[in-house]
Amino acid sequence: MSKYDTCHNDVAEALRRDGWHVENEARRRYKKRLVNFDLRASRADRTMFIEVKCFPMRGLPDEQYVAIGQYLTYRTFLRLSQIAVPLYLAVPSTIYKIRFDAVMREILQEYRIKLLGSVAKSCTVG
Repeated sequence: MSKYDTCHNDVAEALRRDGWHVENEARRRYKKRLVNFDLRASRADRTMFIEVKCFPMRGLPDEQYVAIGQYLTYRTFLRLSQIAVPLYLAVPSTIYKIRFDAVMREILQEYRIKLLGSVAKSCTVG
């Protein structure tokens, strides 16, 4: 079992409050690569994988680089595995507002990284 980020439980609980069924650590394998998504959430006919990043070091650039690299690797893994489930990156809204500068926001847009608004009253999928 991998170590969860500090806001992991907050994200899972916000999703549950919003009507999602949430599972921790959705493991998938493609050839020799094993990937552990932090969360798998589903409701009705929708399912999504979520990578939770809380940036405990106040969003230092190295943590942002790792988060983006991990997200892109996982998204490629899903595509190669032919798993048609969207991947979201969950970050605390305060980190997004305060620590994600213009460069980071451009990266999110350019690489079409799906964000899950987390640690708020509810999670917004979009």
